[in-house]
Amino acid sequence: MLLLVAAASLLRPEPPRPVSRFIVSLPDGEALFFSGQGNLPRLAIAPNGSELVYVGEDAGRRTRLWHRRFSELHAQPLPGTENAWVPMFAPDGERVAFIASQDGIRVKVASLGGGPPMTVADSGVGSTVTWGPDDHLYFLDPTNRIVRRVPAGGGAVEDVVTLESSEGVNYEWPHMLPSGRGIVVTAVPSSETQQVQGSVRSRELQVHVFELESGESRASVAGAQGFYSASGHLVYVTQEGTLMAAPFDERRLSLTGRPTSLLEEVDVRVAGITDVAISDNGTLVYTSPSFNAPEEPAWITRAGAAQKIDPDWVRDVEFEGIALSPDGSRLAVVIESEDRADVWVKQLDRGPLSRLTFEGDYNGYPAWTADGQYISYGSLRNGEWNTWIKRADGSGPEEPLLDLERDIWVTEWSRNGAWLLVSVEGPPGTDDILAMRVGVDSVPTPVVAGAFDEYEPALSPNARWLAYVSEESGQAEVYVRPFPNTADGKWQISTDGGNEPAWSRDGSELFFRSLDGQSISVADMRGGPSSASRRVLLNLPPQNDYEANQRNRLYDVAPDGRFVMLQRPGTPDVSGELVIVQNWFEELNERIGS
Repeated sequence: MLLLVAAASLLRPEPPRPVSRFIVSLPDGEALFFSGQGNLPRLAIAPNGSELVYVGEDAGRRTRLWHRRFSELHAQPLPGTENAWVPMFAPDGERVAFIASQDGIRVKVASLGGGPPMTVADSGVGSTVTWGPDDHLYFLDPTNRIVRRVPAGGGAVEDVVTLESSEGVNYEWPHMLPSGRGIVVTAVPSSETQQVQGSVRSRELQVHVFELESGESRASVAGAQGFYSASGHLVYVTQEGTLMAAPFDERRLSLTGRPTSLLEEVDVRVAGITDVAISDNGTLVYTSPSFNAPEEPAWITRAGAAQKIDPDWVRDVEFEGIALSPDGSRLAVVIESEDRADVWVKQLDRGPLSRLTFEGDYNGYPAWTADGQYISYGSLRNGEWNTWIKRADGSGPEEPLLDLERDIWVTEWSRNGAWLLVSVEGPPGTDDILAMRVGVDSVPTPVVAGAFDEYEPALSPNARWLAYVSEESGQAEVYVRPFPNTADGKWQISTDGGNEPAWSRDGSELFFRSLDGQSISVADMRGGPSSASRRVLLNLPPQNDYEANQRNRLYDVAPDGRFVMLQRPGTPDVSGELVIVQNWFEELNERIGS
């Protein structure tokens, strides 16, 4: 009889475990890193649901990984993970893979037991990474079409399969199925994948499950990012921030039931970026929606006093570009809307605001010609960034200015109108600066084109010196070279990180911002770069917050020495909160079925 009772108790279904959800507040110095709507995914949870690895920042504002065991009150930084993004736990829970953006995009593996991370792929990486059941790391190549893999312990990188594709889309956010038979990716319109400047939302995203053997799509849903759950479901987030799930047959690579919405208010950023991770035992972590704070263009004196450019110019929008006309009477700005961005021109201080651009998906990086008659700008069309030009008063049609094989970011005109400089995208980690003589050269040629990222060109008013940003030292620093003979010398101007260089109107001073954007330094250039002295000119007032973008200078210098900046009074961009749901599978199975 006792044996029958014992057997019955063993066969009795285990009672459901309670679902618990709570918001985790990370202490100062251990918080999630957040830099706006282009911020890459930040979270990974261990397979057993007991610990978290996430992207935070160090004292120098470099991203790095932090390790938080739920049994402990504080997280610990993982050594050697500077410039890390998008962590992913190994199936054994003992290692974490991530991509590092220093010196190009690299795939690295860190042991949670200690020791420095190991680089397993240092080239040919075009996406985030996912761990396969064969202890290989899988990722997409720079074309976002070919699935590649490398042993997690290091070894040769090999191509696995070319995914079938449609015109005008790129694949992002790969996630390997536990069986290794398929991979989940997000199809993103190519006109969106390269747009991470601000808050423009991606459109028409699709989550696909591809068979690895054939490269064919076997299942798809409309969504921003997808994951396979150990509960037997395809879980994904819609572009509107709703977490969905559908029963999924991993053997057949097919959906076996209709998708069901499970919860809302999940953060979704540009190109479908989300912070969602699910452990094998049903712990769900995600972040709630983030938002960019409203901004106001403002004048800032050299003493730090702030004044709105126009008190009536109050807009709940995101600005992502700024340029003063040569005489300082007009301001070109980039204003983003829900699904696009355009260049506008403001008559200073209280004059009208008029829209300049109407075509393309995203128009940015405005630059004035020397005579103030035209504005050039980068325009994203059909998945490519090229440069267009239009009269600043809006009359007449726009015209193509430069169409290169490489995407063009920033343009810079010399004050005498003789030169045009451009910053172009190269292979990962190798952005370059090109220059051409206006009316003489048909195409620009490299002037600063090393093995590292070099960008943000700023030509002195007399066109003798070229200031720019390079990451050759491991972090962004400002350098100056003679121009146009840039090989004749090089001087490092910043000493503890710097970006966004800009010259005074008479060329006697070179300004640059700190990496955290909270101070402006000035270098005395009257004796040339070899004898330049530097000092912090302005610590921006703590009660205000000023927008910064390392690849897109968001301030300018007026003829009278004032700065024009984008002010967010007391309200910086805000990251979503970290939410943890324990025993989430109970809720999932109740809503959908196991």
